[in-house]
Amino acid sequence: MALTYPLLTATTRLQVQHNQPDQRRYTNLWDVIVRTTTEEGWAKLYAGLKPALAGNIVSMGVYYYWYALLMSLAQGMRGPLARRRCCWWQRRAARWRWQWAIER
Repeated sequence: MALTYPLLTATTRLQVQHNQPDQRRYTNLWDVIVRTTTEEGWAKLYAGLKPALAGNIVSMGVYYYWYALLMSLAQGMRGPLARRRCCWWQRRAARWRWQWAIER
């Protein structure tokens, strides 16, 4: 994310420029990057990176917590969502084989 964040900043500036008619317009993505670095410095391309990373860390933490919790519940349960050792057709075939063996 840290490598591609300047591209997100540049595309955001391109999209927002339509709301600011009094400023000089950007022509393309490269123009945004060059003008921003020369006029405002490299740090301006990374403005807002810390809050974005903090939001991603919180989001991924919540995701992995719930994933681990639900997977542990699913592996420990006995019911329709639990993993079974064999499928229904394998059980039925085993029953038919057993009944066939008794009839002989």
